[in-house]
Amino acid sequence: MDNHVDERAAAQRPNAAAVLAFVLEVGLLCAAGLWAIEFLPLPPFAAAAAVALPLLVFWGLFMAPRARLRIRWPAHPFVAHGLFATGAVLLHLVDRPVPGWIMLCLTLLSGYLAWRHRRAPRAHGAGAMRHRPDAPEGRRPSGRRAAR
Repeated sequence: MDNHVDERAAAQRPNAAAVLAFVLEVGLLCAAGLWAIEFLPLPPFAAAAAVALPLLVFWGLFMAPRARLRIRWPAHPFVAHGLFATGAVLLHLVDRPVPGWIMLCLTLLSGYLAWRHRRAPRAHGAGAMRHRPDAPEGRRPSGRRAAR
């Protein structure tokens, strides 16, 4: 029983790839805001908001871990890391080469981690008991989740 609790706790902790992806998401918003302030003929706050708000809406609808319309694997890492690389290019365009190179290197590392440690299918639900080696023979899952 203790092992089951430990597995749940480990599953809820963010891993290095998730933390790195979050840092890159924030970096992307900052890079887009800096680019907008530099190149759009608007007041700084309006320029940053004009670029950051659509990006936040897109990320919330299609890219966030709990998004209802989340882009599926394997397209998700391509889109996410393409956006992160675009953020690195935007930093270069606003004469911030060091943060741009750092963001590009972190993007490459995050891409490697995403492919190396991609998430396996969830271990709960209707078919979970049939695939567990320690599940009793012939027993079917029951309860409200088994109907899904």
